Amino acid sequence: MAAILLVEDEEAIRYKLTNNTNWKENGFDHVFEAANGLEALAILEKNAIDIMVTDVQMPKMNGIELVKECRNRNYSLKIIMISGFAEFEYAQELMKYNVSEYLLKPFASKKLLAIAQKLKGELEEERAEKLELYNLRMQLQEKIPVLQDKFFLDLIYGNLVASNPYADLAFLGLEHLRGKSCQAVVVEIPASRLKEVSEEEKYLLNLQLYSQIKRLLEEWAQQYWLINSKINQMTIIIFDPNPEDALNLEEFLEQINTGLKQPVTIGVGHQYAELKDLAVSYREACLALKYRYLYGVNRVFSITDLNSENTFYHKYFYSLNQNRIFDDIRVGSFEMVNKDLHKLFAEFRQAGIVPESLQIIASNIILMTCTILNELGHNAQDILGPDASPLTDVRKAESLDELEQQLLDFFEHVNAYISKKRATFNDKVIDQVRQYIDEHYASEITLSAIANQYSLSPSYLSLLFTEEPTSLLLLTLKIAFKSP
Repeated sequence: MAAILLVEDEEAIRYKLTNNTNWKENGFDHVFEAANGLEALAILEKNAIDIMVTDVQMPKMNGIELVKECRNRNYSLKIIMISGFAEFEYAQELMKYNVSEYLLKPFASKKLLAIAQKLKGELEEERAEKLELYNLRMQLQEKIPVLQDKFFLDLIYGNLVASNPYADLAFLGLEHLRGKSCQAVVVEIPASRLKEVSEEEKYLLNLQLYSQIKRLLEEWAQQYWLINSKINQMTIIIFDPNPEDALNLEEFLEQINTGLKQPVTIGVGHQYAELKDLAVSYREACLALKYRYLYGVNRVFSITDLNSENTFYHKYFYSLNQNRIFDDIRVGSFEMVNKDLHKLFAEFRQAGIVPESLQIIASNIILMTCTILNELGHNAQDILGPDASPLTDVRKAESLDELEQQLLDFFEHVNAYISKKRATFNDKVIDQVRQYIDEHYASEITLSAIANQYSLSPSYLSLLFTEEPTSLLLLTLKIAFKSP
């Protein structure tokens, strides 16, 4: 339903406007009349009018003045202007006041009704759009906290580097952070702790970690923002960090461990003056976190205390091919390989090499071992099997101990394969030598001759038959009886 105001100084015309149309049946439940602009304004002050029909020429306040005053007062109504032919050009100046329609006298009542109904439909659409927009704005306001978190997530992940992050501050209600320095502190539960729990337990643990940190931070005076950055990770953004009121991270960590009953590690990035550099601080904090790989969990690691360009890495990487591990592999001494590996990892622990570098070294040990195996006539793919992925496993290791064990398991697998293949080869050689002796008994037989026949060294052939006493006795007797 809608309300219409009919403004006309001539009583007969006003009567016609009011009564020649059944306004109520056509959706206008309220019909108001006025003889001039002043009366119309009085009605507009007290009633919500949707459509106003007004003549141009009227006493006291004409139609043009009325329209101007309506727009000055920001009345949101549709206006139909009635004018005679001589007044039409004059009325055209009202176009800038958004007069909706013009009617030239004389006109039929049906035409006025048709225009009024059209404008009523437009009003309903506009109001529906405004209502929808209002609802969207209300929903947007309700989601501001979510948008704030997304803003900071985009910042730490570097998604806003190409844009100006300060442009969003006012809209998000974060204008007070403009010009403040920032620093990232990352609190993380090792991913390995989540491998054996259900999805529900993962999310419960995530909420527990968030609530625990939030509660502890509420007692702290400095400005911060807490982000649930990953299922096992929370990021604290500290603004204008104050050394005099710095968070005691060791004590903070202890309180989290006590409340959560889970091992936790904290990584701290550098402080930066620009908000756009928060992504750098976050990456540094995550890099610092990885030092739990060397030193274990339940510790605080700061990027300022660590040297990622560790010179020991270059020493071990470039001299790796000279390590005695590979000599021991060539001679098949896998017991010594294990000892060499233990020694090498003990040196890694002392050197403090970053996890990524250790994984590169471990990967190269595997690749160089495969190269040596191929040189020795073995197929590395056959040894490892189609489903093995030692290089992938190395990248998944979450501690130095786990990485060392992966390499030990790798060498144990290689040793088991080679030992089995060597035993099969030895059995074959012994059978061939027996057959050779049987077939050439009447000929001159010596250990060297037999070794040459099968491209073996006499010492290796002797070793084979030492491990097979019966075969050794047979060979000795036959050679002895042939000797002069």
